[in-house]
Formats: sequence, structure tokens, C-alpha cells
Amino acid sequence: MRRGTIISFILSLTTLLICNSARSESLDTSLSNDSLRLQYTSSLQSNDLNISADFLHHEDDGDLGGIGLFVSGSSSLRKSGVGGKFIYFNSESIDGAALALGGFFRHTLSAANLISIRGDLYYAPGVVAFNDADRYFEISLRIEYKLMDRADIFVGARKVEIGLDKAGDADVDKGAYAGLIIHF
Repeated sequence: MRRGTIISFILSLTTLLICNSARSESLDTSLSNDSLRLQYTSSLQSNDLNISADFLHHEDDGDLGGIGLFVSGSSSLRKSGVGGKFIYFNSESIDGAALALGGFFRHTLSAANLISIRGDLYYAPGVVAFNDADRYFEISLRIEYKLMDRADIFVGARKVEIGLDKAGDADVDKGAYAGLIIHF
């Protein structure tokens, strides 16, 4: 891992924790054979505005960090959010940034209320991609199981891809993963 990326992620997460008067927070951790992803999300006290910080390390393809801001809404079985996030990535030969727009949905099955389906989609075209990046694309789909009140487990698949100015597309992460969400 790049020392600068780790320091940037730690500083961003510390800023979020210190400056935020939160009412709900979660830490989402997922693993595959080649990658680790951590995502911290916090909702602000007075409205449906949420902030997030995430970090993805792939042992072959480099590191990616992001800071997001989105609004969310929910009903008894559904939760969704729309917004954007600033993405920074680096590897041995490339680095770049993007401002991606997108969102997520989460639907809890009514017949089996411990099981939910979640999907995320973010996209940044070339006009908001910088340095070596020409675009950014992220998609994921997963099935979650509520293990207890404050913890969920999940399995899913994701693809995180960066379009590069001179070298085509680079998959930062692609394939199946499993993980744990802790709510606090």
C-alpha cells in the first residue's frame, strides 16, 4: 500500500469523525482473494444528508479512496440514496481522480425480513475525471443477512473500473466478495 494513500484516508476519516454530530454510523468491511474495502458512513443529525469515506486496496491493481456526500430516504422495507463522491486512485504507474455521481438502493424482502438486496452504481465521465483517468465506473450487487441488531453479513459481486487516457480500461477490483457491516 502507498503510504500517502493510507495517510490521506486516515486524515479524511478522522475529520469525518471529529466534525460530525452523527445519529447513526456504520462500518462496512469486505474481502475478496485480492482486495480489502472499508467504508465508513454517517448520517447527519438534522436531516437525511449522509457522508462517507471509503478505501479499497487491491494487492495487484493499487489503492482507491473516496469521500462521498448523499441524501437518503427510507420506508419500512426500502432505503435508497443519491449523491456523489470524490475518488482518488493510484498504483505503481498511474494516478488520478474523478467526481462520480450515483447512488444505491437496498430492499428488504417482506417474506424474509432478515434478508436484503443492495445495489450501488457510480459513474464519472471524462469531463470530471483528472490526471490519468478518462472515466470512472463502479457497480455492485449483494445479498445481506441481518445477523443481529447491529451487524449484517453479506456476499456479492462488484466491478470498479477506471478508463485511462492512454492505456484503455483498468479494473481496480472485479469479482465476488464477502463482508460484514457493523452499525453503531
